[in-house]
Amino acid sequence: MKPEELNLSQGLAKTLVDKIYIQKAKEAQLSGNIAIEAVRKRKATAEEHLRSHNKHVAAGLLAAAGKFQLSEDNGDLVRDRVQEKEHHEFNKQLQRKDSYNALHAKVQEIENSNLPPEKWNQRQLKIMLCWYKREGDDKLPTQEARSAC
Repeated sequence: MKPEELNLSQGLAKTLVDKIYIQKAKEAQLSGNIAIEAVRKRKATAEEHLRSHNKHVAAGLLAAAGKFQLSEDNGDLVRDRVQEKEHHEFNKQLQRKDSYNALHAKVQEIENSNLPPEKWNQRQLKIMLCWYKREGDDKLPTQEARSAC
């Protein structure tokens, strides 16, 4: 039998074809909604990565976030990222300076005590060793896991 000779416009065959068509349309709409939701989630994740500085600002990430042209927003993202990096580096330098100043104060206290090195206690000796230790020197020998440095 040829497809043109099939009775799909009347009776039970028409009802079944209509039900199949309606079911396929529902499935297509449902899968379309799922696909739209997946795209929305991907876009939100990409925007979050851009804002949270977890990834480099790259063309693929910008496209995933729905930003298909260079704009002031993209420049702001890069500027914010650079400022955040500079702020982090500045805080690290401040922390190093504070550690240096604290160690320097302890060294001054030991030097002001006018004790010869032979009379320094273990804590004072560790402080002085930390003060004179330079990059590339071996680690200070310790019996404990703790260190004064």
